[in-house]
Amino acid sequence: KIDGNSAKCNICDKVLKTAGNTTNMKDHLRSLHKINQNMAEYGTDGNKSKRINDAIIYMISKDVQPFSIVENKGFIHLMNTVAPRNKIPSRYLITKWVDEKFLEMKEVWKRLLNGKTLTLTMDVWSDQMSMRSYLGITAHFQLELEKTSLTIGVLELSERHRSVYLTEMLESCCKDWHIEKELVTAVVTENGANVVKAVDLG
Repeated sequence: KIDGNSAKCNICDKVLKTAGNTTNMKDHLRSLHKINQNMAEYGTDGNKSKRINDAIIYMISKDVQPFSIVENKGFIHLMNTVAPRNKIPSRYLITKWVDEKFLEMKEVWKRLLNGKTLTLTMDVWSDQMSMRSYLGITAHFQLELEKTSLTIGVLELSERHRSVYLTEMLESCCKDWHIEKELVTAVVTENGANVVKAVDLG
């Protein structure tokens, strides 16, 4: 935001007239940067190679595929068939691109969440294979009159699941996303006493 009547896009630096609302900004993001409900269209600007690489990133993220899929013989055969001129990126480069795309999209969503009332759901679970525990936090809100859910945190729990500790993790996540406590209308949890108490403490 520059002033009360204009704002600058953090993706392309274009200055937009806002007239006190976010309509122009949302239209700009949706049309130019292809930000929509399922994110299927992101990154389609630029040359063909970039579009292909962005599609690979989207596939890996959407289908929860390992980064090493780009080294699989079947995937290499597919790419050599449909895009023989495109150099297949290494899994290390894919890892870097996914991290960059995540940070880019996170900033976009932060701005779309700004000032919105929402509800949160939180859940604690353990991975039996790694013996690690996690706290998952999801935000639920309306975007352009449609119900939208967004995972805002999957946080590893390094301490005992005390209520105070879970409260600190929840508040830290909300702070990272610039979610004001006053705008959270409800927090839905599992029935675990420590999780319920954590919400009460928050």
